[in-house]
Amino acid sequence: MAKKNIVRSVAVAGVVAGIATCAFLTNVGAHQKKEFDKRDQGAKAAVEQFVKAVIAEDIKATMMIVDVPFFFDGRENLKERAMVQSVFERIFDRKDLTTLSYEIKATHAFDKLPANALNEKDRRLLKDVLEKDDRVVTVAFTRNGVDADGMLVMIRFREGKVKVVGFRD
Repeated sequence: MAKKNIVRSVAVAGVVAGIATCAFLTNVGAHQKKEFDKRDQGAKAAVEQFVKAVIAEDIKATMMIVDVPFFFDGRENLKERAMVQSVFERIFDRKDLTTLSYEIKATHAFDKLPANALNEKDRRLLKDVLEKDDRVVTVAFTRNGVDADGMLVMIRFREGKVKVVGFRD
């Protein structure tokens, strides 16, 4: 009889431990999802600020949201803010961006980005700019209601700050 009670006690303890483990893992998963959602929201807010500044061709507002190193369109990583500013000044001089509208389409953690989203050179350059939990945001543009080019915007999270650290169009 005592042996049966011990077996029952062990079985009940195992069930309780299993339930507790499931509850713990669910809470950990919920916390991780909340952290991903928080990062996605922060990334979207940074992209909104960046795209609005770029469309307005406002160099001061653009420079407030960017940081270095800056992944410049798959060509190179710019290491100085003056170089980044120079690039945006040239873009603003060459293109009329003021007639663009935009929509944020998707947000991905850098390490979860679809394989076909970037080529190997882009990924190599970005490894010096982004960490696995940083974000890459897809933005679609229209001009006067007609589809225009889209772009990927790279977002970095460091020391409580969210910054745009690159783009690829």
